[in-house]
Amino acid sequence: MIITAKHRHGSNIAWDIAALMERIATTDDPEQVAMWSIAVEELGDDFRGHVEATLEWATKLEMESVGIQHEIKRLQALYDERMARCERLREAVKRWMQTVDTTEVACSKWTVRLKTNPPKVVIAEGTELPAEYVKTKVTETPDKTAIAAALKAGAHIKGCELIQEQRLEVK
Repeated sequence: MIITAKHRHGSNIAWDIAALMERIATTDDPEQVAMWSIAVEELGDDFRGHVEATLEWATKLEMESVGIQHEIKRLQALYDERMARCERLREAVKRWMQTVDTTEVACSKWTVRLKTNPPKVVIAEGTELPAEYVKTKVTETPDKTAIAAALKAGAHIKGCELIQEQRLEVK
């Protein structure tokens, strides 16, 4: 039984290699071991080809993503500039209405009203306020460094565990 990897997905090939390696490890028949070893070598070549093609595709997507990120930044700058221009135009209309001392202008598309907002508090920078005018926020966050040190030292902390994952490094 020789498994070929023609037109197969890389993860299927990996499973086939693992299955063959398991068979090699559990048999005493030298002919079977030889046959399965040849199949592993052939699958290994196909597997490396799949890995290489997949990483080339990932690299191409990454390069495209860099271009997309630059385009996002360019479009964000364009959006910010347009929104600032809109605000300046609205401020100009507001100043004109204040200059001619009017609170309403009826146009063909819109009716523009100059409204008075409710009062708001403005606090000068660096002002020290009395305690009765200050709200205090308390934020609790886990100290992961301390938790990791305790777990490494053998402590048991309910709901916490120390895990070590793998990452793919491509050079």
